[in-house]
Amino acid sequence: MACPECGGEDAGDGQVCASCGVPLVSGSAWSTATSMGLQQNAAGMLCYLLGWITGLIFIKLEKDNDFVRFHAMQSIVIFGGLMWGIAVAFSVSLLLLEIPNVGVIVWLFWVFGWAWVFLIGILWIFLMVKAYRGQRYKVRWAGSLAEKYL
Repeated sequence: MACPECGGEDAGDGQVCASCGVPLVSGSAWSTATSMGLQQNAAGMLCYLLGWITGLIFIKLEKDNDFVRFHAMQSIVIFGGLMWGIAVAFSVSLLLLEIPNVGVIVWLFWVFGWAWVFLIGILWIFLMVKAYRGQRYKVRWAGSLAEKYL
């Protein structure tokens, strides 16, 4: 059995990873299927694929698996909130364009916005990898909020 943490093989006893010492449980993310017929680690990763949209799809379709429901709700909270924030920022920048002599401010606003989008992309990939590895990784504020709404 491959370790969900490091990808190494077990220590021969099927209980712990020889590389990192993580306990290997037979009912781990690698062997547990969801009610939709997917492995739970793959379903957890897919919750993040299209941001809040796939999170919403999986929260509606998956009724039993807590791992998948957590990742779906966390995806909704994080990427739904970020999308709302980006929409507000874009609207503010359009309003600033109407004010004379603020072109530099708008330019800085757009540069900051693209840097923000880059960081969101890194977070997106990071969360998909964590879910695929079978980890229930909680983003500080969003993970707690996601657990609260489950």
